[in-house]
Amino acid sequence: MDTYLSLYDRETSVEAAVYETAFADNFMASFYTAPVSTDERHWEQAHGPERYEGGLKSFDVKPGIKRIGVRAFSYNINLKDISLPEGLEIIDKEAFLFCSSLQQITIPSTVRLIGREAFDNKVEKLILLCNNPPKISTLGVDDKCLILIPNGARDVYQKAKRWKRYARQISEME
Repeated sequence: MDTYLSLYDRETSVEAAVYETAFADNFMASFYTAPVSTDERHWEQAHGPERYEGGLKSFDVKPGIKRIGVRAFSYNINLKDISLPEGLEIIDKEAFLFCSSLQQITIPSTVRLIGREAFDNKVEKLILLCNNPPKISTLGVDDKCLILIPNGARDVYQKAKRWKRYARQISEME
């Protein structure tokens, strides 16, 4: 069974935004399809507020998490730094949507699928450590985003389905 990190797993209490380090270890092994409380913040996150000003500024996803769930970090405009572990396989759709302060994301080599519009269009640099391009539909980044890939992987990325549209943005790491 996969281990998931969903928006409800990282925001399990009202105090979560204030005590960020307190909930960093509160991962749950199941994926929730409904909020775990009737707290207004959960409702807003699940249904898309105009602007969620969460206190989350950085987050280290613990090893063992295989999947970042749909909108797991979305609408968190203060998030500036995210650390994704090796072993992560799936980043679901809109996982980092409206994280306008998050300017750089490093994708581990084990990621095999990135969901539709996973990233905010303010991301300036997407670093992929994957030699084989993950399956994608659209990343959500704009045409100014620099996409860095491992040396020697340029041809593979440029020939991969749906990566062709990002060909001008792709550069190999030095």
